[in-house]
Amino acid sequence: MEKEFEEYSWSLKLSHEYNIKLEPFTTPRLKQIIGFIPFTLRYLKYHRECKKKNIQPHMDFFEPTKVKQIYGVPLGGIGTGTIGRSYAGAFTRYQLVPGIYEYETCEANLFTVNIRKKNHTVYQQTLCIKSSQQKGLKGWNMGYCGDHATYYALYPESWTVYDLPGQHVRLTCHQLSPVIPHNYKDSSLPVGLFNWTVENKNKEDIELSLMFTWQSGSCSDKFELTDVTSHSFKNYTNSNTSISGCVINQKLKNIPLEYCIAAKNSENTTITYNCQFYPDDERSGENLWNDLLKDGVLDNVEYDNRKKLNGKLAIAVCVQVKVKPLSKENVEFSLVWNMPKVSFHENQKTYKKFYTRYFPESNNEIAKDIACYSLSSREQWQKELYDFRKPILENKSLPKWYKTVIFNELYYISDGGTVWFDIKDDPTCKHEVVREYGRFAYLEGQEYRMYNTYDVHFNANFALLKLWPKLQLSLQYEFADTIPMESKNDIKFLMDGENGKQKSKNSLPHDIGDPYREPWITLNAYNSHDTKDWKDLNLKFILTVYRDYSYLKDLDYLKYIWPYIKLLMITVQSQDHDGDGLIDSQGHPDQTYDAWSVTGASAYCGGLHVAALSCICEIAKILKDDESLEKYSSILTRAKKAYNDKLWNGKYYKYDCSNSNYNDSIMTDMCCGHWYLRCSGFKHEVFEEEKVKSCLETIFDYNVMKYSNGEAGSVNGMRPNGKVDITSMQSEEMWIGTTCSLASLMIYEGLEDKAWKTLEGMYDLLYNKLGLAFQTPEALMKPNVYRSPGYMRGLCIWSIQYALEQKANQNQSN
Repeated sequence: MEKEFEEYSWSLKLSHEYNIKLEPFTTPRLKQIIGFIPFTLRYLKYHRECKKKNIQPHMDFFEPTKVKQIYGVPLGGIGTGTIGRSYAGAFTRYQLVPGIYEYETCEANLFTVNIRKKNHTVYQQTLCIKSSQQKGLKGWNMGYCGDHATYYALYPESWTVYDLPGQHVRLTCHQLSPVIPHNYKDSSLPVGLFNWTVENKNKEDIELSLMFTWQSGSCSDKFELTDVTSHSFKNYTNSNTSISGCVINQKLKNIPLEYCIAAKNSENTTITYNCQFYPDDERSGENLWNDLLKDGVLDNVEYDNRKKLNGKLAIAVCVQVKVKPLSKENVEFSLVWNMPKVSFHENQKTYKKFYTRYFPESNNEIAKDIACYSLSSREQWQKELYDFRKPILENKSLPKWYKTVIFNELYYISDGGTVWFDIKDDPTCKHEVVREYGRFAYLEGQEYRMYNTYDVHFNANFALLKLWPKLQLSLQYEFADTIPMESKNDIKFLMDGENGKQKSKNSLPHDIGDPYREPWITLNAYNSHDTKDWKDLNLKFILTVYRDYSYLKDLDYLKYIWPYIKLLMITVQSQDHDGDGLIDSQGHPDQTYDAWSVTGASAYCGGLHVAALSCICEIAKILKDDESLEKYSSILTRAKKAYNDKLWNGKYYKYDCSNSNYNDSIMTDMCCGHWYLRCSGFKHEVFEEEKVKSCLETIFDYNVMKYSNGEAGSVNGMRPNGKVDITSMQSEEMWIGTTCSLASLMIYEGLEDKAWKTLEGMYDLLYNKLGLAFQTPEALMKPNVYRSPGYMRGLCIWSIQYALEQKANQNQSN
């Protein structure tokens, strides 16, 4: 294992178990329920309609995902589909069918080790700590003692170190998927590499075999599996690399899928295989186990359709290596899952995955070619990852825990139900960036199944902007094109029961669709509220566009989107109901806090409005649009005055200007607009420095330090008396992404110590106490309640790094 990374990885024993039991959020407080009764009745009807159509609701409030406190680094590049792994080595949580998760564990997918001394097998053990319920595996030596192995995670890599009991042998499995910033080709590959280091501490030779078994299909029976066959290959060579192994071909939900297990040939290894065994058949599994036990190699069994048995077909690839006393050898495996063409549930359109640009689907050897290329590229990938991480890991001013989570939270870039398509031949594609870099989308959450949910992407997109900026631009261009669109169909919105357009013109869609329907064709899967009335969506797009420009200096991008911003402003200014220049809410939840009602001018939406107007004026200056500059400068002047007059109470900006008993609540997100201005190069030209500092000090003193003693992030709402605001389920939640944006702003404002204090306890809670690594939820609520695990907004931690680097650059220039 690379010693320089061991210090910064998240690590634990394979036997580790979490003592705290978690529950998903299901029921609001009694005082909150009354307002949800009409919604619940309408949602019940909608839920039943979905079940009749055999599809999942895009948000299932009746059957929320129950977390498993087991996850480690997932396998797979961006947009390839992912195969999850537990820190104990199990293959679990698959997302191969676009956007749809399966949470079972595939017990047959595992590694087994065999050790021989003097031509006798002395040890044979699966490297799995759990027993199996599959008939064919019950005779295998399962249940490896997890106390003798340690797991280390630093996404997209992990290392598992096994000290085999009584054998004086250490095995280190280095797992790697090529999720590499600014490397668009390799980041798109559907592959996971397993580089095993075998260390013989004995004073005699050993022969050590590693057998990798893999089952057809996915990890559950959710989708139909058909046309399953397998075959072997020997000494296949490409990219100056020779491999041997097995392939399984099948159709999963009628989508062609090819698994390829390959081992790298070398002078010191012997590679053998079995192309046909059945983990659900007792004799078949027993025969494979005994075959390995006999001599440490397999009998090279080919697939024979006449010997087909019930249950899922599986394959095995075995590598035997001779290891001299007190020396080391390497064994390299690759796992490729090739699904070159996919479609969503409604099958209106077929898409080619982005990697097919480099490995065309017309090539029958695509999986083997990817395996060869990946194995030949492993050391280069490690170097690129090292160079990427080095400035952060070697920065002595950064906390150690931050160096761990900043990389591990990137898991969501690939494991967010992500799709990445090559649409360069699509005649409807009119953007060079989209043609060259593809069409990209990720889910709001693994459980909240809506692609590119924009109010959440607003927080999350810093990871894309910094690391894969062309994907950020591609997404932005395609959102811009949706602004003038209007859907033909009406739908019933569940919160108020009113009918309206699923997507209205001159507004930004909430999302670009649900994978159980047809994304990019049917916009706005979200149906709780009519988001044309939301006060933050349009403003967030404007703020993001200008922030992108300030970072990338892409003038063509700014010129293209400027007319669309003007369309959005038609809608935005219609939301100023009292003519003071500032948008007003109308007594219901009309923003990303979609269960937290707001009336009139508000700290959150009003701040976003003032900030967006400021950015619009800057864009008008850049593009020399004097008429727009004059128009929006006038509105900005009035909006700033109204914002301060109505909401500033001498200490912070009030939640809203209603007559409610919570109008003066302290909201973590009150300075969100100013945060984005700081990210865009502004200082205090719009929001006064003294007021911003006072707000941040108040939030820290109340929302952070009076909430779980400062060890659980920043609660969304806090009352001036130091008690959590329980007006709404969301006011009493702590949102991970919002806490990150708060800390990012604190860094801009010179409050670094408070920023680190705000974050440290939250991440210690998530990773080390609650077992929520690699499934960061949207929200936590005391006691031990979570909502929406595996959520996009967790990527907002990259706004911390964005702020740190911008401040460092400013200090250098000064």
